[in-house]
Amino acid sequence: MAMKQKKVLPQGIRYREDRDDYMGRFQYEGETYWVYGKTVDETLKKLNDRRYEVTHDMYFKETEVTVNSWFATWIKEYKRMEVKKGTIINYTETYKSYIEKELGKRKLKDIRPDQIQHLFNEMAEQYAKQTIKLVKAVLNGMYRQAIINRLVRDNPVSVTRIPKTKTKEKKKAMTQEEQEIFMKYAEGTVCENIISFALGTGMRIGEIRALQWQDVDFNEKIIRVRHTLKTSKGEGYWLDTAKSESSVREIFMLERIYYLLKEEKREQNKRKLRAGIYWQPDEGLENLVFTTDEGRPYSHTKVNTEIKKIQERMTEDGIIMFKITPHIFRHTFATRALENGLPVKAVQEFLGHSSSAITLDTYSHVSDKWKRKEMQKMEKII
Repeated sequence: MAMKQKKVLPQGIRYREDRDDYMGRFQYEGETYWVYGKTVDETLKKLNDRRYEVTHDMYFKETEVTVNSWFATWIKEYKRMEVKKGTIINYTETYKSYIEKELGKRKLKDIRPDQIQHLFNEMAEQYAKQTIKLVKAVLNGMYRQAIINRLVRDNPVSVTRIPKTKTKEKKKAMTQEEQEIFMKYAEGTVCENIISFALGTGMRIGEIRALQWQDVDFNEKIIRVRHTLKTSKGEGYWLDTAKSESSVREIFMLERIYYLLKEEKREQNKRKLRAGIYWQPDEGLENLVFTTDEGRPYSHTKVNTEIKKIQERMTEDGIIMFKITPHIFRHTFATRALENGLPVKAVQEFLGHSSSAITLDTYSHVSDKWKRKEMQKMEKII
């Protein structure tokens, strides 16, 4: 009986009986390259493609670097020289909070689009769309640089999408009556002037805490917003540049804000004299407008704690109000401005938004009473 003749394979390809597949191999400049396929034709095509890439300097080996390792390199070697210190901290906190546990120990080259999409979908159950966008921005930046560095071939983030998140609760603002009640209970507290200032300027709490006396022009009655106050563990407080280009702005003082700042200046001088050698402001923050009795900046936690105490006293007196945060003061300022007929363009510039559309979309929480009043004007037209 004649023996079955073995199929002659193309040069460089052999059959792997233990795996029931084919391996292709060639050498170039002393280095060996391998490809694998389920059929001869598939393996031959891969072999020819790989040989072309190698001989034309188009081939690179994907590395074994992990996501954790590459994030550290990406931050240190590429982002640290490009973006603000606050942005670096934001990227790092985002990575540690949402990415490290899920993907950190995996190899950069092994991450698939569906794994990243799963991460986004899980986050959509409890986090805002903006948070997911930030996570995607970090991962996308990492992979784009990894491709440039020839660490990976493809960017798995590029084919993912931001899922629909749960409907967010509409942003709130205090009514005029609620504002008056809240300020009555805020009288005499250490943060009374900060709260009143926030309600009268619409500034972000980080901008208020970063405000310096050189930013206050009493002659022209103008407040110049230039910085935001940032802090991180081990580094303390520092002045960072404003949130965005449009955040750098000038705000004209209301009369009560003018007198509030005059009073704050007098009281701060008194506190400084009383403190004596214990007046110890942080380096670079010697001229802050709002400070503690020792000349130090107010922490975000301190402001929130004082607001909580105010609401607790209100509750004890039977006055129940939704939870107030520093950002509520900004919403309330915008609402009062719109209620009193200020043009949207003016409100946009006071708030430091890049467009009127953002202002309308974010801060159009106008009271039902004012809406009804505006609708009544239509009686004369229709």
